[in-house]
Amino acid sequence: MKQPFKLSIRPFTEADYPAAVESSNAVYPDYPNSVEEWQHADRNRNPEHRFARFVAELDGQVVGVAQYGQSATNYHPRKFWLEGWVRPEHQGRGVGKALYQQVMEALAPLKPLALRAGVREDMERGVRFLQERGFAEERRAWESRLDVQTFDPAPYLPLLERLEAEGFEFKSIRELEADPERDRKLYALELAVERDMPSSEPYTGYDFEHFVKRYLQSPDLSPDSWLVALKDGEYVAVSTLWKTQQSPDLYNGATGTRPEWRRRGLALALKVRNILWAKREGYAQIKTWNDSINRPMLSINERLGFRKMPAWVTFRKDFAEGD
Repeated sequence: MKQPFKLSIRPFTEADYPAAVESSNAVYPDYPNSVEEWQHADRNRNPEHRFARFVAELDGQVVGVAQYGQSATNYHPRKFWLEGWVRPEHQGRGVGKALYQQVMEALAPLKPLALRAGVREDMERGVRFLQERGFAEERRAWESRLDVQTFDPAPYLPLLERLEAEGFEFKSIRELEADPERDRKLYALELAVERDMPSSEPYTGYDFEHFVKRYLQSPDLSPDSWLVALKDGEYVAVSTLWKTQQSPDLYNGATGTRPEWRRRGLALALKVRNILWAKREGYAQIKTWNDSINRPMLSINERLGFRKMPAWVTFRKDFAEGD
C-alpha cells in the first residue's frame, strides 16, 4: 500500500539557504543563483518593506519555496509581489497550492490591494496556476540574448568616433575610482535613468545607502563593465553588465541616458563598448530583459543582434478594499 506523503509548510530559516537555492536552480536552470547572492539580497532589503519566505518540506526535504515582498523602486504599502516554485519532480502534488495558501494567509492582515507574480510564457503549468487563482496578465517583458563572439562592431565604429570627437568620454567605474564624488554621481544617474523606465506603479526610488550596499557591494559587480558616458565631467549616461556566480553568462543591467542628453546615440555606444569588453574577456552570451512597451531599448537590442526568447509575463490580482 502506498504511504501518504508528509507535507509541511514553515517559515524559511538560515539553514534553508542551500536547499532553497538548489530548488530554484532546478526550476530555473537558465538563471542559476548562489547562496551568497541570495544572502546579499536578503541582507540589503529595505527593512521598512514587508517580506517573508516559506519553504515546503516533503518527508523532510525542501521541495518548494514561496515568498512575498514589495518593490524597492516602485513602493506602495499595500501592493506586493509573489514568487513561488516547486521542484519539477514534485509538481502536481499540491505543494504549490499549500505554499500559495500560506502566503495568502500571511498577507491577509496587511490588507493587500494588489498582488503581482511573474512567469515565463512557455511555463504553462505556472501560467495556469496563476490564472486559476484570479490573476490576469498585466504586462510583458522580452528576454533577449546576444551571441557575443559573433558580434561585428564595424557598423558602430563611426558612432563611437563621432561621440569622442564631440567631447564625450566613456569610462568604467573602475577608471572613475579617483573621483571622490563617483558613488554619489552614479546614484544620481541611476535614479535619473530608472525614473523613465516603464512600470506599473509610480517610481519611488531608494536611498543612497541602499544603492551602495545593493549594487556597489554586490558579489556580482563587474567594475569593468559598469560604463559611464561623461561630458565635461558630468555623468550623462550609463550601461551595466553583471556577472553571476553560477552561470557563464552576463546579465544586462540598467542602460539609459539623462533626458537632456538623449537622442545622441549614447546608450547604443555604451552597449557596443560593453559588448566589445565581453568579447575580449571571452564571454559567450549576454541576457537582457525589456518591457514590451520600451520600444527605444528594444530597437537598440534588435539592431545589435539580440534574439528574442519567450517573454516573461507579469500577472496581477486585485483585491477589493474590504477583502
